[in-house]
Amino acid sequence: MEKKDLIKNEELKINKKYDEIENITINNIKMHYLDILHEIDEKEWSNIYTYFNEKRKPKYTSNIKILTEDSHTLTDGPTIFLSNNVEKISKALLQSAKIPQKVLENISNILEKNDILIKQIKIKEQSLEDILGDEIEKERKMMKDIIPPEAKQIKGEINKLLSFIENVKLNDLFVPNKLEHLKFWSSGEKKEITREFSCNISPDETESIMKLDVQNNWKLLLLLGIGVFSENNPNEYIEMMKKLAQEQKLFLIIASSDYIYGTNYQFCHGYLSKDIENMTQEKTIQAMGRIGRNQIQKSYSIRFRDDTLIHKIFQKSDNIMESKNMNKLFCN
Repeated sequence: MEKKDLIKNEELKINKKYDEIENITINNIKMHYLDILHEIDEKEWSNIYTYFNEKRKPKYTSNIKILTEDSHTLTDGPTIFLSNNVEKISKALLQSAKIPQKVLENISNILEKNDILIKQIKIKEQSLEDILGDEIEKERKMMKDIIPPEAKQIKGEINKLLSFIENVKLNDLFVPNKLEHLKFWSSGEKKEITREFSCNISPDETESIMKLDVQNNWKLLLLLGIGVFSENNPNEYIEMMKKLAQEQKLFLIIASSDYIYGTNYQFCHGYLSKDIENMTQEKTIQAMGRIGRNQIQKSYSIRFRDDTLIHKIFQKSDNIMESKNMNKLFCN
């Protein structure tokens, strides 16, 4: 603005504004921008807009190949992908991971065998509960070792079945932002992990996940560091996902737009899917508020899959559902 001689007020010149080093603060810089904007002659708006618009360059040429070429753009912390069709997005991402068919078949065979064992364990656990009573009573009897012989036998059978459950681990070549993965998708140029963020699920946690009674697809996604919040998932799985999300161990969480309420997990990047274009202005702002909370000096991004939501943020909304609901609440 100074170079183009568009600042007439001498008090707003850089040398005048920051004559002392102590004056260079975040707040002063923000206020400086606002003061300059206020001073701009209306006739210059179009020229300034054209000047900066011509200089704009996209930060990334692509960012939707989340599990392959573009994973390196997801830095510093986990990512959230909001969609109203989490199952569809999950399947699409799994297909995009480019895991060879032979590897998938081997894992699927192990998961199917595990699935049979898990179902047998569930039946035996139900039998054990029928004998011992509710959870509190069962724990009390177990601690005092006063369980009847038939219960001891069932408990032994459960432990034996549990020992047959095989653990599964994906090669780092397929896990987003592990070094082998980064080397492959950057044509071997990558020598070390810098700010790229990957999952950090321990072998014990993986073993616990393998014992859950959930779709094999969800287990496979978890091996990639991806958790799915779906209404169809059992509470055990949801609780484990919450724990892993809280501890920042997941690379990506796929969830419906309702997931944003009551969630204080720290996300560094967020995708807003095309299928939530009808989300209200207020809810869109709430969704954006999940990104970049509490910490500074990290890279943050909000990635809209459709421009409709961007326009909605900056334009006046006449249909504010949240306001209407609040008014109904207080009027009643």
